[in-house]
Amino acid sequence: MRKILSISYSFFIFLITFNFLFAEDLSGHPPAVVITAGFDPLRDEGDKYAQALRQANVEIYHRTHDSYIHGFVNMMVVNGVDYALKRICDDFKKIF
Repeated sequence: MRKILSISYSFFIFLITFNFLFAEDLSGHPPAVVITAGFDPLRDEGDKYAQALRQANVEIYHRTHDSYIHGFVNMMVVNGVDYALKRICDDFKKIF
């Protein structure tokens, strides 16, 4: 039990240290492309990240693909993913 608590505490410290949601200031961050999917367990965090970057005046391109799941860009056999990936690549071209 003590080992489990130690691992949980370490993971919690990791989240606090490296999670943007705990950052006081995101200004000065480089431009970003944030992609979320409608059925993505990380969608809320991605949306909050995009919003926080936007509020910090960081150049941000945020797209939500409502009908897809997390990792959809790897599913080229799914109808429409190729078009979504092209749009994502277009956003990256804008910042590089």
